[in-house]
Amino acid sequence: MRPFILVFLLLTIWLAASPARAFHAQVQRLDAELPQAQRLAPLYFQLLPEHLILEDVLADPAIYHSFQPLPSQQNALLAPTGQATWLFVRLDYQGSTDLQAVLDYPFPLADRVTLYQVNRSNQRFTKLQRTGTDYPFSMRQIPSRSFATRLTLQAGEQHDIYIKIQDAALTSTVLSLWSEPAFHAHQQQLDQTDWFIQGMLWLLVLFALTAYRQPSQRYLAGFFAALAMVVATLNGLAFAWLWPEQPEINHSILYIFAGTSLLCLNAFIQHGLLLTKQPLSKILAQFNALLAWLLLFSPLYAQGQQRLYLLIIISAFVLLINLLQAVRFSLATISVQRRMSWLAQCCIVTSMLLCLVHTSYLVPAEGSYSTLQFIMLLLCVVLLLSLPATPNNQGN
Repeated sequence: MRPFILVFLLLTIWLAASPARAFHAQVQRLDAELPQAQRLAPLYFQLLPEHLILEDVLADPAIYHSFQPLPSQQNALLAPTGQATWLFVRLDYQGSTDLQAVLDYPFPLADRVTLYQVNRSNQRFTKLQRTGTDYPFSMRQIPSRSFATRLTLQAGEQHDIYIKIQDAALTSTVLSLWSEPAFHAHQQQLDQTDWFIQGMLWLLVLFALTAYRQPSQRYLAGFFAALAMVVATLNGLAFAWLWPEQPEINHSILYIFAGTSLLCLNAFIQHGLLLTKQPLSKILAQFNALLAWLLLFSPLYAQGQQRLYLLIIISAFVLLINLLQAVRFSLATISVQRRMSWLAQCCIVTSMLLCLVHTSYLVPAEGSYSTLQFIMLLLCVVLLLSLPATPNNQGN
């Protein structure tokens, strides 16, 4: 008798520990009146081969019950090559009338995004939209830089939302629900903020070419111009306005602009701080330039996550070395060199802040970070205008 009891206990433990029994989705309840923005949580995720579609997920219990809870503070995931990230959330709408809403995935860099809705009462699913930067901008259901789709929730029913995200780099895990008027108002506000930042950056380009007549002015202007294009690529402005019907450009343009901005920044610091007269500084500047060229041409020899790792490592190294060089010269006795080093430090910090905000890493405090962006850009303007207009004043 004891062997049977032992087998029974082992079988019970195995069933309790199996993914099929471990998965139990919590439900997010929705009211008839949506707030201005409702972030959907808790979210569940898993990484699956790219060829799988929703029918495969629903038909295989081993796959369906393998979704894992996503920590609320985690805003991004990195999927291995050949795998897609699946996000899942269960909604329970108990209103008296059907709810019309907008489901928004606010990550403009995603290559392919497919959104599904499953009605749990009859298990019927609907493909809401297939979109992404691999498709022309005109194919989007709602013409916004994020990936948004209209969603109808029947009164008194539960709905499962699935999102399949295919991307060679990072994947955002932020998902929100809006009323349509609030969504469009929010998009208008984002457009105003992003266009203001673009205006500030191109104003810095103009100032660098006109108000600042030093030999290194072309490098400073090139840095601000390339940085403006990096930011426009990250937030989707460039795709929406410059090449909306050529999605193939999206695969490589970010790395080209990022490499160009690092190359110009490195050249500006090298010539602006007269680093060419110091052997060690000259060697570091040349090595930084080589790394920037490698990043600029990375679309020719690297794919997927290799390019992402190159972007992170090269950007961090070049910015750090140049920041240390600028800090060292901030104690210089020549006032022009000291102000030049302050401007270089401000440029580096501003570029890091802009890129972090527009890659969704600083989403939880978006308002305060936007204010900080404006302050840093304004500081760049003030420092740039404080420099002497001609090379003859370098000894002051």
